[in-house]
Amino acid sequence: MPLSATDQKNQNDLKNELQNDPKKHSKLEKLAAALISRFLGVPISVAKSGFQHGGDAGPTGRQGRRFRLECKKYSDTTSLSGRELLGEIDQALARDIALEAWFLIATRNVPEQLRQELMQKGEKEGVPVEIIDWEDHELAPLAALCAFAPDLVEAEFSKEAGTLAYALQPVSTDAIEMLRRNLQSWYLGFEALRSRSHEELGKIWNSPRESKAKLGQDVAGGAHTKRIRRSAV
Repeated sequence: MPLSATDQKNQNDLKNELQNDPKKHSKLEKLAAALISRFLGVPISVAKSGFQHGGDAGPTGRQGRRFRLECKKYSDTTSLSGRELLGEIDQALARDIALEAWFLIATRNVPEQLRQELMQKGEKEGVPVEIIDWEDHELAPLAALCAFAPDLVEAEFSKEAGTLAYALQPVSTDAIEMLRRNLQSWYLGFEALRSRSHEELGKIWNSPRESKAKLGQDVAGGAHTKRIRRSAV
């Protein structure tokens, strides 16, 4: 839903605070790890600087959760590298073949084309991709995550960011619940799987060739114009 002028200003100010903090990228990594950790109730460790195997943090199997967090503290004018991010997914999989998901947390909007590329990569590799980024005309997923725990935002990032996150709490309930559902282990990848299954069923229903290839018989009712009318019982 659209934000009020006051809420929009608070969200814009929060984004500026997260983007423009002069400290290193590590502050965002620690904040994201702390927020997701509390959000899901699972301990998360932040990787050391240097080569990070496809993510900045992750639970490393604690409580059966195996995902990686990749954080990008970028301004709106800094481009996200699709090649780099796609490579991060490969690196994460090379480190853990049982990876349940790969999360991208960004302080700017992820363009639609890049979002599709990442989702398609995840579908191809069998690893759900979850993107927690920024939107300017509605409550952003990352803003909602910050509003979930303003005390962590203040402790891990800044007092100013914590105050702004707290101000967004009254309008964040629905976004937080949606985010909570999306990040549960049972739901990760569900929408992609449902979409893919519907796509495959559509092919089988509309193509005799596809139907025979997949099922060994022609059940492509959608491809035939003639029907057998059943008599009334």
